[in-house]
Amino acid sequence: IMVISDTHVFSDEHVGNLCDDFLTFDAARTGRVQYLTESVFRNSLNYIKKQSPDALFITGDLVDTATKFTHQEVANYLKEVEANGIDVFVVPGNHDISSSAPSFENGYRETVDAVNYDEFKEIYYDFGWDGAVKTDDKSISYAADLGDKYRVISIDATRAKADLSLSPDLIEWTKQAIEETIADGRIPIGITHYSMVIHFGEITAMFAS
Repeated sequence: IMVISDTHVFSDEHVGNLCDDFLTFDAARTGRVQYLTESVFRNSLNYIKKQSPDALFITGDLVDTATKFTHQEVANYLKEVEANGIDVFVVPGNHDISSSAPSFENGYRETVDAVNYDEFKEIYYDFGWDGAVKTDDKSISYAADLGDKYRVISIDATRAKADLSLSPDLIEWTKQAIEETIADGRIPIGITHYSMVIHFGEITAMFAS
């Protein structure tokens, strides 16, 4: 199993000609170098295809600004991965859902279509939801089998509360998914966007609850 996260892809098409508006936008993106993200993402997937794992997990923030066109591009790249016999499972991150998104395709900043939760699920349906044995009606969380031994539990933490703690309903859904997985004789593997354990000092302040 291989895992990547926070790829923050910003489509080459929406980068445009590196106009002033884009450079201002890019400078504020904490060193992400947006005009390289699509190339980096493609190269990463090429490497993964050469490694030929059983599965690839992408744990959120697939794109940077929820642009619908970019999501569709990313999904097409992931279809190429699955065509190589690698099961792909995704979970949304906070950058993947929005009511609007920017593009600089025409040499200035303008607003283009973004995606909501239902559209995210529709675009990435083949990467988890198509084989789901359990879904959550209050989020786009799902559980889907991986091979004969495992079950992936994808937890949509983007609907977390302001302090990033999960809602009681989502916690209960996740517990039920784990219990059902074990009852079915499978090993649960949880994936979500936000960290669930303390692995560096700042995490304590970020996830107080």
